[in-house]
Amino acid sequence: MSVMSVGRLIEKTEDTLVVDQELLSLIDELRYRVEDELESRHFLSLSDEEAPYYSPSAPLFGDEVQDKLGELQFDIEEAGKCLALNRHTACVFHLMRIIERVVQLVGGKLGVESPNEKEWNAIVCQTRSKVNGMAKNDPQRDQYAAILNHLDGVRMAWRNPTMHVRGKYTGEEAEDIFSHVRSFMRELVKVI
Repeated sequence: MSVMSVGRLIEKTEDTLVVDQELLSLIDELRYRVEDELESRHFLSLSDEEAPYYSPSAPLFGDEVQDKLGELQFDIEEAGKCLALNRHTACVFHLMRIIERVVQLVGGKLGVESPNEKEWNAIVCQTRSKVNGMAKNDPQRDQYAAILNHLDGVRMAWRNPTMHVRGKYTGEEAEDIFSHVRSFMRELVKVI
């Protein structure tokens, strides 16, 4: 509607150089239409620090994570948006979905049968058995043992409180967890 009012205003100004009552009425009409349209919308404002999480110029977890684990981009992007919009617990929820998928991927990579159909702890226990069955001098054994230890720490510190509605997070906590998960994912893609 505002655009239509602007069109009428332009037409009127093309016809005359004199400001008359009709022109003033058109200007008032435009102002009221813009005000009405603005009142029917809600706007959110992001700080310079928040905006890159909402509309990143590069993948939030880096190119290598995006290239190797593109299926996780939805939750990575949603975690970023939630962080930008101060939805801290929702941010952590999406981060835990990312980590849960990592548990399934690692389990599948090491031969756990049907990891997508099992719960986190069952996958980790079966994966740990596979790692313990690796040769002691296999360099991947230590890498996967470290990954599993990390995942177990995430489960206890953040996953269980988030998924079982025992925790809620502040902005600082969510940002710390976001950074932690991002760093972990950047290291993980070097192994899997």
